[in-house]
Amino acid sequence: KTDFKKAWAIAWSHFSDPTPLPEVNFENETLILIALGVRNNGGFQLNINTVHELGNELTINYPETTPNPKCSNTQAIVFPYEFISIPKTSKKITFNSSQQVGSCN
Repeated sequence: KTDFKKAWAIAWSHFSDPTPLPEVNFENETLILIALGVRNNGGFQLNINTVHELGNELTINYPETTPNPKCSNTQAIVFPYEFISIPKTSKKITFNSSQQVGSCN
């Protein structure tokens, strides 16, 4: 729980009105964080789109969206990330990212 509080504080540290720390019951839930790190403009995104369970393994699938060179993007340092909670598990968790180019709309 301490690591979650630290990660949440870092994720919201650049906002003047941060979202309060959500309640997570760590006895019943596993918390997943995917973070892309520092990026140089607002055209970078990530969205966890599926969690697949197969045998004793869970696979988290997420596309990393990169800026479309034909689009105008916010010129700011960004830190794309996403937290999700899933039912408590002791299964091996693997991450599968794919790349896609953002749209201009």
